[in-house]
Amino acid sequence: MRTEEIRLIIITVPPDDLCAEIDAFRREIAPIGDSYEALTYPPHITLRTGAIVPVEALEDYGERLERHLADRRPFPIATASLEQSSYTADGQIRHFVGYGIRRSEELLALNRRLLRFRDWIKSDRTDFHPHLTAAFHDLDGAGATRVDRWIKANPERVPAGFAWTCDNVGLWRRGNERWEPLRVIRF
Repeated sequence: MRTEEIRLIIITVPPDDLCAEIDAFRREIAPIGDSYEALTYPPHITLRTGAIVPVEALEDYGERLERHLADRRPFPIATASLEQSSYTADGQIRHFVGYGIRRSEELLALNRRLLRFRDWIKSDRTDFHPHLTAAFHDLDGAGATRVDRWIKANPERVPAGFAWTCDNVGLWRRGNERWEPLRVIRF
């Protein structure tokens, strides 16, 4: 008999007020690009490849990760400029709209610390390109072009960027239609 496993993403989420502001922008461009997948996630920065954990190990996994991060301290995070790009995934060209994250030693150190926590790791991928996604995955070429035109025509409606204090690492799992927090570790 096979044990049920849960896929987790390991992310940090900005404060609620900033999430609302980011979400307003994401919701504005979603129908323009016909791209809604990003809205199933909270606004976030992925900190490390996720994990696939047996259901019966979820609580222990969360507790051990919390101990692994016990001495972490809050640090500032800021976005860089809005980016629009393409990439290849599963043999298909995909498109991305979002904000790059300014590199900081604290963010890189958090990523390195999380990479050392290898239990139930989803993949061995170690590259780290922190970003805050507005649209991706289901954004096709025509949608990316429409979003680009809208951004150029409405620069006053595009947030210049965001800054906040990173004070959490979250384990999130997919609910029925959205990703939901399983455990949020505060520091």
